[in-house]
Amino acid sequence: PYAFTYEDFIFLSVHLRPLRWHDRCGAVYVRLRWRTQKNLNNGETKLFARANDVRLCPVLAALRIALLFVRLGHADGVLGISHSGYLTSDVITRILRAAAVKVLGDTASPQGISSYTPHSFRI
Repeated sequence: PYAFTYEDFIFLSVHLRPLRWHDRCGAVYVRLRWRTQKNLNNGETKLFARANDVRLCPVLAALRIALLFVRLGHADGVLGISHSGYLTSDVITRILRAAAVKVLGDTASPQGISSYTPHSFRI
């Protein structure tokens, strides 16, 4: 798949041992796997450690994403699929732009709104 699956998140203890589901909140590390990438480094894994600032902690962010997998309960175990199908770039762009219009209100210019894309948040 071109999206993360639940199995792409491995939560680890301080000794780098995999944790069971009910112990994951105590994870010190998370190992993420990227199955498919544009640079063809498919299957690449990276290890991330907990950060002191919970707002910037990759382990806690991964835990929230993993919990979302469970909550959505998609049959294929893929994040990035909604009840109406795949979350494509066009769908995400429409959602982001609608949110921007709602937040910015009358101050939103068409040119400013057009800058909201799925890629714009990674730059």
